[in-house]
Amino acid sequence: LESETDTEVVGHLLAEAFSAGGDLADAMREVCRRLEGAFTLVAVHADQPDVVVGARRNSPLVVGVGQDEWFLASDVAAFIAHTRSAIELGQDQVVELSPEGVTVTGFDGEPADVREYHVDWDASAAE
Repeated sequence: LESETDTEVVGHLLAEAFSAGGDLADAMREVCRRLEGAFTLVAVHADQPDVVVGARRNSPLVVGVGQDEWFLASDVAAFIAHTRSAIELGQDQVVELSPEGVTVTGFDGEPADVREYHVDWDASAAE
């Protein structure tokens, strides 16, 4: 595998894992188990257009929970104008956003306990 950056390598690994199994969240978990160091990843795939998958290790990733919509960002300030409900992912977790909702697992695929919380401040406080 030849690549210029770490990010490109992850993209190639994710494409290979997806081709082998056909599920983006499973592919993300497989790739994340192989990675070292700190990262936050977010991926989409044309074969699963209604799914967004994110993962984190030693780097922040927060899910914004809106009215029939979800957001992924490194900080709640990115989506505070749209929702004040959020879920902070724990260490070594993968999140799958789909029309069915939000699913969080560990890199091992086991369901994770998550807690939704309310953000008390608004967009003007973030500036």
